[in-house]
This record gives sequence, structure tokens and C-alpha cells, in this order.
Amino acid sequence: MDKRIEKTKHMIKTTMLELMKKKPFNKITVKEICENAYTSRITFYTYYEDKYDLIEDIATDIKSEVLNYYELLQSRNNAANDVIQAHMNIVDSILETEKKYFDSTGFTPHTLSPEMQLFYFRYIKQFVADIETSLVKINPRYPEKLFSAFLAGGVWAYIGEAEAGGHSLQDTKNEVKSLLTEILKSKLYIADNHGHPL
Repeated sequence: MDKRIEKTKHMIKTTMLELMKKKPFNKITVKEICENAYTSRITFYTYYEDKYDLIEDIATDIKSEVLNYYELLQSRNNAANDVIQAHMNIVDSILETEKKYFDSTGFTPHTLSPEMQLFYFRYIKQFVADIETSLVKINPRYPEKLFSAFLAGGVWAYIGEAEAGGHSLQDTKNEVKSLLTEILKSKLYIADNHGHPL
């Protein structure tokens, strides 16, 4: 991508995140984004159809960062593609990327508006589902897509409650990893060759 285009889009996305610290997403206008990003509406609409398209681009950036960090962790500590270690890496990649990305904006996904929380969660759920399908497993007892949704929803809710309760990032990671390990080792996850729980 041309450096000028990249710089302009970065400014627009940064401006949107800054505005979202001050007001709900549904109250932000394209005019306001352009004024604060020091760009024209013509330039905005060159890259985005509307503000929803812009927020999709921001979420895609976050998902890409999470995936890149996950792949880095996998290459470092999980050459055998162990299921449990892969899920530990999922937790690390989500929380570490979230910290890096959202620290610069002054809020976390759980302090976003409800509609933006759902929007962000959709990306996290898709990320977990994509990773789940790439893992070598012993006949999961439940359909992969449904189990991925269960895991993503549970992890998401746990992280939100931990953040609200003032838990440190490290404590949250340790707690989520411990819970996930118990689930993944339980009868909820593994079935024998006939589909019966072990």
C-alpha cells in the first residue's frame, strides 16, 4: 500500500478510536471524523463506504495482529500443535494484543458501547473458530463451530468480569488458562472413536 494512503487511513482510524472515547459510536458522524482527522469527506469516501466500513477495517487490523502474535507463539512453543498449548496461545495472543492496541487509546473492548462490544466479539469468535479448525483433535464431542462459540463467549465474558473487578492482566491470563485447561481435559471436549465421552 502507498505510504501516503497508509498514513491517511491510519489517521482516520486513530481519529475514530479517539472519538469513541468521548461518545457512543452511533453519535459519531463522518463529518466529525473528517474534521478531527484533518481530511476531506472525498478522501474518507475514497477508502470507506461509511463509518461501519471504517470500524470493520479497525477490527480487521486487530484480528490480524492477534493472528500474527498467535502464529509467532505457535512457532516458538507448539511445533507439535498440541490442542491445550494452542488454546493457551490463543489466550495470550488475544490479551497481549488487546493490551498493546487498546492501551494507546485509553480504553478496553469491555468499556466500548454494547454494539461495539458485540462487533469486536464477533471478530474474536471468528478468530477462535479459525484456529479450532486448524487443530488436530481426537474426535471433539461437540460440533467445532458450536464449541468454538462456547469457548469464545466464555473467555470473553470472563475477561470482561476480570477487567471490571480490577484483576491484573497476568492474573486474568492465568485464571483463563487454568479454566480452559480443565475444560479441554474434560468430557466436554474429547470423545472416543464412536462419539462417546471418554
